[in-house]
Amino acid sequence: MNTVDVYAPNIVLYGETGVGKSSIINLIGGQELAHTSNDAVGCTFQHQRYIVESNGISCALWDTTGLDEGSEGTVPAAQAESNLKSLIQDLANTGGIQLVVYCIRATRLTKALQRNYDLFYVTVCRKKVPVALVVTGLEHQQGEMDTWWAANEAVLRRYGMRFDAHACVTTLDIDDHVIQQRRQHSQRLLRELVIGYSTLPAWKADPSFISSVLPMVRTVLHRTIAAGRMKKSTAIRRVIICDMTSASHTSTPALIKSSPDIPSRTHTVQIEGRSYEFVHVDKRALQMRTFQAQHAGPMEVGSGAGVLVFYTSPLENTVIPPEEVEMLEVFYEIAGGQTCPMIVVLRGCDDEERATRECQSILASRHTNIQAYFTTFSNQRLTEMIVGLCIEHVEVKTPAVYRAYTATKHWLVTAVETVIPFRRRRDKVIPGTDPTT
Repeated sequence: MNTVDVYAPNIVLYGETGVGKSSIINLIGGQELAHTSNDAVGCTFQHQRYIVESNGISCALWDTTGLDEGSEGTVPAAQAESNLKSLIQDLANTGGIQLVVYCIRATRLTKALQRNYDLFYVTVCRKKVPVALVVTGLEHQQGEMDTWWAANEAVLRRYGMRFDAHACVTTLDIDDHVIQQRRQHSQRLLRELVIGYSTLPAWKADPSFISSVLPMVRTVLHRTIAAGRMKKSTAIRRVIICDMTSASHTSTPALIKSSPDIPSRTHTVQIEGRSYEFVHVDKRALQMRTFQAQHAGPMEVGSGAGVLVFYTSPLENTVIPPEEVEMLEVFYEIAGGQTCPMIVVLRGCDDEERATRECQSILASRHTNIQAYFTTFSNQRLTEMIVGLCIEHVEVKTPAVYRAYTATKHWLVTAVETVIPFRRRRDKVIPGTDPTT
């Protein structure tokens, strides 16, 4: 896609081949837009953009194909990676992403579903955009179709999959009154889903982000091909907190104890059986921009922050003061906000929805690309958000072939360095001797 003449909110659909992504697009659009076929196995990760309109609102639905095929090895991983890069660039050129939709069929939940969820939403999107689950194939579900969600939500959470919204649907179009009713209900749910998220600010990946995240995608693809599963890092999850109040020891979550007298302090705690490292950054460190120096520049993908948490001071009229907006931008920049989610805790706010709109409007007016999740001060809610949003980084390692090449090169260099001095010693002429003997 070289030129795009229609700019519309972007909704990206992804999932395994055969789950019905094209059928979902056709159902939302009310007509045959996308070609439906089960012959996509083995194709590279490609994408197609479709403009649909509902209730006078237009949005762009992106049908993606083959990312899971690349991870399973039926397509070259390099080609899947190249086409994935093209998708990210095309999305950035058309305004960014408003919503990611993970499509699955109503079958037994497996680790493969988690693998595909992580590969695009976590590794590529860095959990920086809302994600919705659409479950297809529920035309014969006992009771209401949404009972599938009630029965499986806890299992999804155990697999580490969280969603901001969901829709349990059927796209089957046959001459059956009950199924036609379910199909119409599904169409209404899907249209409400995409229209509702179309009004949210978009997240756009810049070129530096693309170059930093592709090595992780490459690692995931190679590891999945080699081992049949995605191996995750067991490193401690890192949460970096910045508080705009001076009494930071009273404002941070109860699960952390920090001192306002120390610009940066680390605490490790256990949450739901996982280790979390909380790094508290005093606002004075941001004012002096010393946090970047302490950590030798913005943290790199794979070893940096899993999530950022920014506390405002008590708000007046649900508006963040301009100086705190500037501090938020500095915190986002130097703590690695481009490659991990950010949570903004709105202190002293009773109307969370209004305050969120105000904050989003302020950030948009400053032409920043900061995407954040907003919440009022609540330890339980904040802890749930940290657990759900914190990224578990995949350790980026060099592919085995390149490691073998490097090892061989090192062996050859060592051998040459050993042989040459020996020959020099052997060829050295000792005074008073005949070099020909």
